Amino acid sequence: MSETVIRMACADDAEAVAAIERATSDTPWSITALAKDISDNSRAIVLVASVNGDVIGYADVWCIAGEAELNNIGVLEGYRGRHIGQALLEEAIRKSSASCQLMNLEVRAGNNAAISLYEKLGFVRNGLRKNYYENNGEDAVLMTAEIGNV
Repeated sequence: MSETVIRMACADDAEAVAAIERATSDTPWSITALAKDISDNSRAIVLVASVNGDVIGYADVWCIAGEAELNNIGVLEGYRGRHIGQALLEEAIRKSSASCQLMNLEVRAGNNAAISLYEKLGFVRNGLRKNYYENNGEDAVLMTAEIGNV
């Protein structure tokens, strides 16, 4: 079994990250937006998970005014169930905790696997945005975790 490596994304990862975003999101961010976070956004932490040098997952977090916002996290379907998403999120929390006390996120109300992972890592539900997702009107669950002492 190959080892999964979690590392900071570099400019060369932008296309792979965009491909994962398209494969895992109903409303994917553009390669331009993702590349900006990777290379030009000093407030962004973009991590990738790779196996044998192939990028198979990523997480994108912004740290602003003492709070981190998990913008996106995704793992290619063939690699799910191997705790890669958890490893990405744990590393995102670790890196964010240097300058942030809280991490916030929103998740589709029907994404039970993601909600379960977030709760496992200490996130609590603290709100609901009704009909938030434009493509299908699904609600967004708002979640927050205290990360400053991680």
